[in-house]
Amino acid sequence: MSYVVYSADPVLPLRDSNGVRSVVKLERVDPLTADAGSGPSFDPMLATWVGGLDGFSVPILNGFRLLDIPAGTYSLYLYAGESVGDTTDFYLSVNSQPYSLKSATPTGALTFVENDNYVLFNNLVLSSGSVLDIRVLGFLAGLQLRRQ
Repeated sequence: MSYVVYSADPVLPLRDSNGVRSVVKLERVDPLTADAGSGPSFDPMLATWVGGLDGFSVPILNGFRLLDIPAGTYSLYLYAGESVGDTTDFYLSVNSQPYSLKSATPTGALTFVENDNYVLFNNLVLSSGSVLDIRVLGFLAGLQLRRQ
């Protein structure tokens, strides 16, 4: 197996669109080790990724949690960090509800294209203290949580 230990803390504060630390936190749930890499891309966000493969090139399910989200209605963008043609499956659960599934299959698009290099979970109505559980089967290159 070719795993690299994450270099950052298990719980990280996210930054807002101005680069200022926000109250929203990202928690790594499992595994605490994963493949990580970088490569050329039209956008720096898609040039690095976290995820994991077992010894047979089969994706490992990685878990993340968004915590301390202020009440409001949000859109969640999850960006795929796969090679062209390699599908990433994204699962989202809001407050322990059943998971929703969306998949992205990159084509090498040089712009952001929904279900190609990102998926969108839209109109998430969250109360204070809501928790978003994210499972990624493949590689996660980035995320954005936008208040509508």
